[in-house]
Amino acid sequence: MTKVIHEVIFDIPPEYYGAYPNLDDLVILKEELTYDHRSRSNPSCRRLYQETIRWIEDYPYERLKRGVDLKDAPLMLEYCLRQLAQCEVPSRPDYQKVLEMLESLTGNRSMSSIVRAGGKVPHINKNTPLIRRCAHAACAWMFFSSHFKLPTGGSMHAIETNPLMHNAAFNANLCARDDWQPRIVIRIANWLSSLRYRYPGTRNRVTRTIWDMKHLWSAYEDYTKRRIAAQIKEYYEVNTAKNVYICGADNCDVQAVHKNAFRACSGNCPPETKPHYCSKLCQQKHWFVHRYVCKKGIPADPVGVDDGDPDWVDTNEHYNTAYPEDVVLSASQVWSSRPGADICIDVQNPSPYRPLDMFRIRTRTLSPAFLRYFRLHWDLQANNLYADIDDVTSNGDSEREVRTKRTPIVRPRAARVGQTKARMDRMRMYY
Repeated sequence: MTKVIHEVIFDIPPEYYGAYPNLDDLVILKEELTYDHRSRSNPSCRRLYQETIRWIEDYPYERLKRGVDLKDAPLMLEYCLRQLAQCEVPSRPDYQKVLEMLESLTGNRSMSSIVRAGGKVPHINKNTPLIRRCAHAACAWMFFSSHFKLPTGGSMHAIETNPLMHNAAFNANLCARDDWQPRIVIRIANWLSSLRYRYPGTRNRVTRTIWDMKHLWSAYEDYTKRRIAAQIKEYYEVNTAKNVYICGADNCDVQAVHKNAFRACSGNCPPETKPHYCSKLCQQKHWFVHRYVCKKGIPADPVGVDDGDPDWVDTNEHYNTAYPEDVVLSASQVWSSRPGADICIDVQNPSPYRPLDMFRIRTRTLSPAFLRYFRLHWDLQANNLYADIDDVTSNGDSEREVRTKRTPIVRPRAARVGQTKARMDRMRMYY
């Protein structure tokens, strides 16, 4: 088993953030369904935001409704995507109607819901092969997300007793058959592949059908090979210049995607060991250690662990490598002070069945402080270190407001690494 790092890119332009309610959800949905992840000509995130806003301004909801009545394929697809993202729509969507509309856009006769008398499918104006493939991807997304809303979503029981996951894999397989690989196809295949580790040896009618979808698994195998090849290339690049690609401050964990993403120390330290930093905060924190190297121009760091040598001089200074945890970032701290600097941070897949899978959060617009903040709360969530609180408090706070106020639980170390539930319940938790 080889470690696979899945890249997730968040290049949200600050000037477009929050321009419309749920605009970010709509942009992510379009990126996940309407673009092949292998293509080098995919639009940048900024251009994707601009095009999405232009569509919203040129085609308001009433005009989209008119396009649906006229069976105009591009407007029908845009209508469905806005309904799924709940962006610029007056009410909650009728998901059954949206699904039927998407299935009619696919023109696939194997979908019984759209076949009319005589085996005919409804005629859709301006329909193209690309729109049909995007409609298949949207159907896969709907079935896949609906599966996890079931009471037992994600379990083998839900897969066996409900056709949602099978339908998601079926549509993803059709996309892969047509050499169309949007991100949703890889996401579905990646989750389904975990069933082999969660339920080893399980073979039933549903799973046999899923494992026999050769186009889906061939696409996922190609994706995995490309990711591993990219990781090997990256490994050799980073190891030849770790001081350039990895932030010099301890416990930062922010990495540079390209050599020019970080700023180098301007002191006299040797170029081959000159540290690079993702932010001023990291440079200021690391100066406690680096100043001895920088001022004298020596290649090695003389500061080490006190070994009792009487020649050492104790000082009252303390090298604090920790970053503030219980903080609320201001708007200026969320966005990067150097837009365009390509940085990233790696987080572990929270699933215990995918210990070697990792996610790389990559951005050109968000700040290193935000990435560290994200990493902290990702780890807290993955280790269940959040307190359980009621959805509505006595002072009338709404559910959304309360969820932003969750407090980390400080547990004994033994409870974090594994204890029985009964023993953990007996432990006192401090809020």
